[in-house]
Amino acid sequence: MPTIIQLPQGTACVEEMERAREARRKLRQVRQNLMTPSPELLGECGPVLEEAAGLLGSLLENRNSPDRIPAPQNELRDELQELRRELAVAAALMDQAACYYLGWAQMLGAAVTGYTSHGDVPPLRVESRVSLEG
Repeated sequence: MPTIIQLPQGTACVEEMERAREARRKLRQVRQNLMTPSPELLGECGPVLEEAAGLLGSLLENRNSPDRIPAPQNELRDELQELRRELAVAAALMDQAACYYLGWAQMLGAAVTGYTSHGDVPPLRVESRVSLEG
């Protein structure tokens, strides 16, 4: 009968799993925002993605630490697979949102400036403005 070795559930192990779970929750929040894209919700995605990236960065740092207590591989692997799925869905939704707003920008460009002699829509020019107060 094979011997089953239980790995210790130390603080580093718990932190590793929690970082992966929290990163997945952040990606889920981004995915939900992208399901009904609006400029406001899209603007919220950047900071949430930065938080998720920070969590993943600290997870990688912890995994490379020489004195880390390893997380149970099956649990961590499953969590990282779920994280990968959330990331793939969020990336696809971001691409679709970008295409949607690019299409609107092209339509606005055509409405404002018309078409080029080749039938293309020129890029919409957005003037930069700076407002300073007192």
